[in-house]
Amino acid sequence: NVSAAQLEAVREAYGLNDPFLLRYFRWLGEILQGNFGFSVSSGVPIADIVMRNLSATIELSLAALFISTVLGSVLGLLSALRKGSLADNVLTVFGMVGVSIPQFFFGLLCILFFVLKWKIFPIRLLPTQTSFLDNIRLLFLPAMVLGISLTAGVMRYTRSSMLNALNKDYIKTARSKGLPEWRV
Repeated sequence: NVSAAQLEAVREAYGLNDPFLLRYFRWLGEILQGNFGFSVSSGVPIADIVMRNLSATIELSLAALFISTVLGSVLGLLSALRKGSLADNVLTVFGMVGVSIPQFFFGLLCILFFVLKWKIFPIRLLPTQTSFLDNIRLLFLPAMVLGISLTAGVMRYTRSSMLNALNKDYIKTARSKGLPEWRV
C-alpha cells in the first residue's frame, strides 16, 4: 500500500538511487567513522543495539572458548596417548565430523532435539532480567553448540602437538631408561 512517490522518497532518503560503488564507499566511510546507521524497523541507532548486546555476546564467546579449550585439550591428549587405538580412531572421526558440520546446522539440530522434542532447555525469545542460575541454563546450549564446534580444531591441534612432543629424543631416552609411563 505504498505509492510510487513514497517509494521514490524512501529510495532517495537511503541513497538507493546512487550507483553501487558510490553507495559502498559511502557506507565504508561511515563505518570507519563509527556511524553504523539506523535500524530500518525501529529507527534506533545500530551502534546502540550492538552495545546493548555486546556483554551477552562476550559472555557466550568466553563460555564457548572455555568449553572448547577444556574438551579439546583432554580429548586431544587422550587421542595422542592412545595413538592407533579404537578411541583414537573414534575421536578422529568425531573431529572430522565436528569440523565439517556448519555451526548453524548443528545449532538447529540441538534446538530441534534438546528444546522442542525433549524439552530439556527452555525457550526464551525475548531478553529479560534473569537470575544467575537461569542465565547459566539459557547459556548452556548455545555455548555447547559453539564450544563443541570449536573443540574439533583444538583437539586436532592438541593431538598433533602431543604426538610431536612424544617423538622427541628426551621422551625416547626416558622410556629407554625404564621410567614408568606416568613419569615420562
